[in-house]
Amino acid sequence: MSKTRIRAVWGTAQSEYIKWICSSRMLIFLCALIFIDQFAVKPLVEISKQTGVKLGLFEPFIAITNSDVLLMIMPIVFITLIGDFPKNDGNMLFCVQRTWRVNWLLGQMLFLVMSSLTFMLGVILSTFLAAAGYLQWSEQWSATVTDYSRLFPENADSVAANLIPENLYYQYVPLRSAGNSAVLIFLLLLVCGLIMLVFAELRQKLLGVGINVFLLLAGGAAIYLETPIRWAFPCCNAIVKTHFTKFFRQQIYEISYSYIYFFSIIVSLILLSLVLLRKTNFLTAGEE
Repeated sequence: MSKTRIRAVWGTAQSEYIKWICSSRMLIFLCALIFIDQFAVKPLVEISKQTGVKLGLFEPFIAITNSDVLLMIMPIVFITLIGDFPKNDGNMLFCVQRTWRVNWLLGQMLFLVMSSLTFMLGVILSTFLAAAGYLQWSEQWSATVTDYSRLFPENADSVAANLIPENLYYQYVPLRSAGNSAVLIFLLLLVCGLIMLVFAELRQKLLGVGINVFLLLAGGAAIYLETPIRWAFPCCNAIVKTHFTKFFRQQIYEISYSYIYFFSIIVSLILLSLVLLRKTNFLTAGEE
């Protein structure tokens, strides 16, 4: 790739990112982070106070990324934040003509990567802030997570006691669980964004949003019902705990298959987007 093309791609992505990060929609992200922390982080902090044992550094993040509820909410929030992606403002046609179509499209994809990383970083940092003073570095699970139900059997069925289930702490060390969770959810966000990009090229943005929401809700239902078809949905593949049984060191579904699943979808969507680019009429791309 020539330096000129790299500059064009980076310039497009940088411009879109600055407009996005300065958008008033970031207030939605802030509100979502507050809700997420109240839903998962604060309950963990409370049981940490009860046990007198600090949480592992990444345990609040692991609780968030393995919550069936939050893993449907987070992608929906992300879709809301990039709801006009790719942005159809008055400069769109000028940018496409100046950078060429392929460079513009690659810039949009780079912006999607940057915005997805920013979203994940925001979630991670918010957990550190919300649990400040109750975190410590440890390569093992804290006793707060593993022993709370035994120490306080009357609270064994509480939400806080089940935020990090046996599926995780019997199978994975915290760092490995957090790493896989972060990467898989990042890939999930990329899939959501690429679906929106493809349907924007087809001048069917709302349909793209609708398909994303359908996949999330249908996937959530399939996870709840524990049907084999759940592995056809992105959100199930993004939850680390669903890959394991509760007590035996045995995977229900190889986590490597989930990576193959996401990479296959992402590559397919990128190729489809490049094919559709030739047929996209940017003079009318904003009209839906």
